[in-house]
Order: sequence, then structure tokens, then C-alpha cells
Amino acid sequence: MRQVVRYFEGEISMPEDLSELSNHPPPWEVLLLVVYYLDPKTLAMASCRRLRSPSVPHISLDHLIFTVDIIHGDSNILTLAKSDSDLNNRWNGVFRIDIELHGDNRSMIEMSGEVRVTWTVVLKGWRGVFSMMDRKGKGRLVAAGKRWFSKELLSPGCCSNAVSSGLVAELGLEFSYASDGDEKRRVEKVNMGILTVVSWGYLGIGDGMRYLQHFLLPAVVWERNVKEGWER
Repeated sequence: MRQVVRYFEGEISMPEDLSELSNHPPPWEVLLLVVYYLDPKTLAMASCRRLRSPSVPHISLDHLIFTVDIIHGDSNILTLAKSDSDLNNRWNGVFRIDIELHGDNRSMIEMSGEVRVTWTVVLKGWRGVFSMMDRKGKGRLVAAGKRWFSKELLSPGCCSNAVSSGLVAELGLEFSYASDGDEKRRVEKVNMGILTVVSWGYLGIGDGMRYLQHFLLPAVVWERNVKEGWER
């Protein structure tokens, strides 16, 4: 004998023995309809269909080039293009980049002036380009000689403009010390990273690569998602 559960205008047929759901799992959306009728054990077993190990990213840091431009008015006062081998960066498992500038790369910027800051990730060979940040303003003064810019990143899903990604791109500029009160200072370091708003910590490298490949390799990601959908 089967029970019929009505949910607004729809209805689903449920087995009398609810433990049968664990042997023949229904689509995930059905759980939203029957959650109040399941015992805790069955609900837990049904939910663990959704727990999958993260897939291995199709790209790595070796495939990427990070570019930064700082523009004041009509003048491009700083341009950087760095690959992982150029950075000599200590990643420590998180998506944060520190670039120290030397010689001619150290450009002068007025601390009180507005600048336009762009950060772009490029797949080597120009096979893909993704804009992490394009902001104009003075940034946020977090300490003497440091200005930070941030931007919420697009969601990697199909409704990227309507759904929050929970991720924030962050770019910081560290300036030289000026004891004479001069408004112009040299940019000595550029910091970049991806933050997660859940913990306000930096995103892991693997998660960062999985996020970026949605935009740099959309065809590969789409093919993988279709394959996984058929295998469920």
C-alpha cells in the first residue's frame, strides 16, 4: 500500500516502508517534498547521495598568467604579467599572491587620488581570459601605506548574475614610507587573493582552480557536468 503526499499542486507516491527510498533513491528534488515524512536514518542516507569528492581541476597554476594594471587618468602607471614560475610565491595551500616590485616597476601614485585597478587571469596561449576585478576609486585604507580593493566574484553556475558566489577577489597595494608627508608614494608590493565569505579566509588552491576553470574552460566543465549527470 502506498501513501500519496500532496505538495501544493503536485503529488508523489511514497512506499509504505520508507526505508525503500534508500534502495531506490529518487531525484534529489523529491527529498524537498518528503523531508518531513522521513525518519532521521533514511533522510541521512538519502542526503549522502549528494556528498561527492571534489573533482580534480583540469587546470593548474602552471597554466595561468596573472595580469594587473593600475591606471591613473589616461596613463597606465603599472602593468604586470606574471606566471607561477615568475612569482616565486609561497602559496601555502591558499589562493593568495604577493608580488614585490623592484626598479622601474615601482610606480609613483598619489595617495589621495583615484585609480583604476584591473586584475585578469589568462589561460596560457590566450585560450581563455577571466576578469577578476575592474574597480575605480581610492580603495580602502587598511593601514599606513596600504590600500585595498575588493569585488564580489561571479557565480560559476548558470545564473551567475542572480546568484551570489560567496567569493570575493581582493587586491592590495603596499606603498613606500614617506616621512616628509609627500602625497606621492611608490608601489612596492601587490597582493592578490580570493576570499570566501563563509570564513573570510583565503580559498584553497584546488577550489580556486575549480572556480577559474568554469570561466577559462567552460566547454570542458560543461562536458564533465553532463557526464556526471548521466552517471547519477
